[in-house]
Amino acid sequence: MKRKASEIKEAEAKAALEEEKRRQQAELEAFENRLKGRRKKNKKRDEVVVELTLWQKYKYYLLPACAVVVVVFAWYIAHGVD
Repeated sequence: MKRKASEIKEAEAKAALEEEKRRQQAELEAFENRLKGRRKKNKKRDEVVVELTLWQKYKYYLLPACAVVVVVFAWYIAHGVD
């Protein structure tokens, strides 16, 4: 009678242990699946490099220089300097 009782307890303990292992395995798989879903894909985006033209780069310097040239030319024409 005691032997049967101990065998039943051992079988229950073994079944509980197996159930615990299955539960832990299921939790581990669920956790790994969540981590896989969170991974970000590295998408390399091509950046377009736009080079500015000469006018766009130096317009703040060229505009006053051109204005000075025009004024000097107009003064030269107006006063008739030989």
